[in-house]
Amino acid sequence: MKNTATFLKRLALVSLWWLSSLDLLAQVETVPLNANFHAQNIYEFLKEMRVKKILLDYRDDVLTLSRAEIIRHLKTIESRWSDLSETEKKLTKRFQRTFENPEEHSESYTYFFGTTDSPPMHFREAFGDKEKTLFYARDGENRLFIELFGELDFTADRSRNDAFIAQGGFRFRGTLFEYFGYSLSFVKGATLGNRQTMLLTRPDFRYNFKYLENIDGTPSIDFTDGFLRYQFEPKEDVMIYAQLGREKLRYGLGYSASLTLSGNHQDLDAIRFGINYKRISFTSIHASTSGNFLDTLGRIVPRQERYTKYFSAQRLRVLVPDWFAVGIGVVAVYHGRFDLAYLNPFQFYKFAEHSLQDRDNAAMFFDIQTHFLKNIEFQASFFLDENLDFSNLNSERNKYAFQVGMFWYEFLTLKNLSFVAEYSRVRPYTYTHFDSRNSYSAWGVGLGHPIGANADEIFLKLAYNPTDWLRPSIEYRKIRRGNNIVDENGILIRNVGGDLLRPYEIFQVSPIAPFLDGERVDSDVFALNVRVEPIRNLSFEARYGYQRQTFVTRGGSASQSFFTARFLVEY
Repeated sequence: MKNTATFLKRLALVSLWWLSSLDLLAQVETVPLNANFHAQNIYEFLKEMRVKKILLDYRDDVLTLSRAEIIRHLKTIESRWSDLSETEKKLTKRFQRTFENPEEHSESYTYFFGTTDSPPMHFREAFGDKEKTLFYARDGENRLFIELFGELDFTADRSRNDAFIAQGGFRFRGTLFEYFGYSLSFVKGATLGNRQTMLLTRPDFRYNFKYLENIDGTPSIDFTDGFLRYQFEPKEDVMIYAQLGREKLRYGLGYSASLTLSGNHQDLDAIRFGINYKRISFTSIHASTSGNFLDTLGRIVPRQERYTKYFSAQRLRVLVPDWFAVGIGVVAVYHGRFDLAYLNPFQFYKFAEHSLQDRDNAAMFFDIQTHFLKNIEFQASFFLDENLDFSNLNSERNKYAFQVGMFWYEFLTLKNLSFVAEYSRVRPYTYTHFDSRNSYSAWGVGLGHPIGANADEIFLKLAYNPTDWLRPSIEYRKIRRGNNIVDENGILIRNVGGDLLRPYEIFQVSPIAPFLDGERVDSDVFALNVRVEPIRNLSFEARYGYQRQTFVTRGGSASQSFFTARFLVEY
C-alpha cells in the first residue's frame, strides 16, 4: 500500500511537470527588447535577479528571449520566494500575469474581444488592475493575441524648441502547434515641431525612412517588425531554436551598450539559430540591412547608389556554475552579394573571410561575466577589429575596443537599489573598413557601441524599485571624443579615425593613430528618468536630460537641456 501511494505521488509530480512544460512551450514567441509593459522592463528585472543569484543561468549575452524562457525564469524566482523583498514579490506576480497564459490568471485577466469561454471586458475594466489585451483566442495549444499600443511624446528643450510625437499600432502574436511562435507588428505616427529636439528623445528616428525622407505634408514615421520562430526542447536544460524575421537584437555583454551589437540601430532582418545544452550555448545570426541613406554631408544618397549589406555573427558561451561565464564570437560585415559561407553556422567566419579573398569586415570578440559573488557582478569585453601591432601601440592597425564594468544590486545593502559602473574605450578606426560600404553600420548608424571610434566613456547608473509600479533612475556619462577635422562645409581636412564611415587610407602621411587625436570634444551627459504605471497597461515616463560639451581643441563650451513626457498604452 505504501509503495502504491509512493508510485501515485511520483506519477502525479511527473504529470504536473509534463503539463507545466507543455504550457511553457505554448508561448515561444520572443519579447521585444524595449518591452516597457510596466514601470520596469522584464529584462532589467531578470538581470537584477541574476546578480542576486536567484537565477543561476539567465543568459543576457544574446537578447531577445522567448516567452517560454522568461516564464521559466519567473517560476524559478517564485521558487525562492523567501529570499525576495516585498517589491520583488510584487514584480514577480505582475510579470507572471503579463507573460503566462491567460488561463492561469483567469480572475485577473481580461480582453475586449475573443473566442474563449471567459466573458469579455467591461468598459470599466479598461482602467482596472486586470491584465488586458484587445483580442485573445485559443484552439488547443494554438493561441492568437492581438494587442493595441499607442504613445504620445512631448519634448521641450531650454530654447523652447518643442516637439510632439503621436504614434500607434497593432501586434499580432502567438504560438502554433506548441513549437512555432510568430509575431507581426506595425506602427504609424505623426510628428510636429523641431526635428532636432525629437532626436534628443527618439534617436531611432535617425534610421526611419519616412522621417528622413520628409516629403509628406505632415512629417510621419513608420516601423514594422515580424518573425516566425521554431523552438524545441527535447529534454530539460536543452533547447534548439531557429528564427526568421525582423526585430531589435542585442549581441554580447555591456551595461551601457554592447561593443558587438548594441540594439541602438536599425532593426535587422535575420536568420537566427541557437542551441542551449546545459552549460553550453551556441548562437549564430545572418542578417541583412541597408547602407547609408545620408552621405557625410547629410544629403540623401541617390536611389541608384543605395545598397544592401549583411551582418553575420556567431558566439559560443560556456558557463562554470557559481563562478563565471566566458564567451567568444566572430563577426563579418559584407555587401554586394549573398554569401553562403556566412549562412553556415558551423564554420569559423574569420577563416572563411580569408578564404573569400579578404574582402569583408571581420572581427572577433571575447567576454567574461562573474557569478561567484552575491549581489555583485563584474564583466569585461574585448572587441578585436584588426590584427594587433605590439611594436607600435599607436598604429592605425590597432583597431580594438574594450569594456569593463560592475553591477551591484542591493547597493550599500539597500533593497531594490542597483548601481552600475562601466568604462568603455574604442580605438581610432575601429568599426571602419577599407571599403566604406563594409563599415560596421546600418543606415550610417553604428552597430557597435554608440560612442563610435576614437572615444571613451564612463557610465554610471542608479535605479530603484520602491514598488512594483514605480522605477526612478539616474544616469551620468562622461564621453571623450577625438573627431576628424573638417572645414565649415563638412569637407575632411584630416582623418584621425573618428568616423566609422571614413577608413584609414594608404595615401595618408602617417600610419600613427594616437587615441583621442584630432578635434577633442568632451561631453558630460546627465539624465533623470521616472517610469510609473498608475493603471495596469497604462504607463507614464518623465525624463530630464542635460548635456554639456567642452570643445577642448577649439575652446569654449555649449550646453543643452530638455524635458520629455511620454504616455504609453498597451492593450
